[in-house]
Formats: sequence, structure tokens, C-alpha cells
Amino acid sequence: MPEPFVRVGMRGGACGGTYVLGFDQKTEFDDQYLIAEIPVVIDKRQMLFVVGTEIDFDPGANGFYLHKPKANV
Repeated sequence: MPEPFVRVGMRGGACGGTYVLGFDQKTEFDDQYLIAEIPVVIDKRQMLFVVGTEIDFDPGANGFYLHKPKANV
């Protein structure tokens, strides 16, 4: 079985959607990246919604969270 990638994307729509972060396999619709030595896949159709998103980890809070700094601009 191939190693899983971290998948970053959106579920729903850009305005009312939620971010997706989890482990998954690469598909023919994905672009593959290596970010901080971590293999990441993003569906090409969702790239417009995901670009500029920052992923951070806070062990004292709820773990991972995603933030889009320019979302309200």
C-alpha cells in the first residue's frame, strides 16, 4: 500500500465551506507538493480556495487549525 499524503482542501463552497485536513491517497486530480518535508496533495479544482491558507498546530488547544489571513480583504 502506498504511503498516505496529507490532503488539504475544501468541502462545500468557498463562502460556506469548511476546510479539510487529513490523510489520503493521491488521485489523478491532485497536485503534489512537499511542504516542510511532508508530502501534501491538493485537488487542482480546489487550489483557488486553498492558496494562502496557513496550517498551524497548537498542542494546548484543539490541535491543528487552518487560517486564511487574506480571507476578509
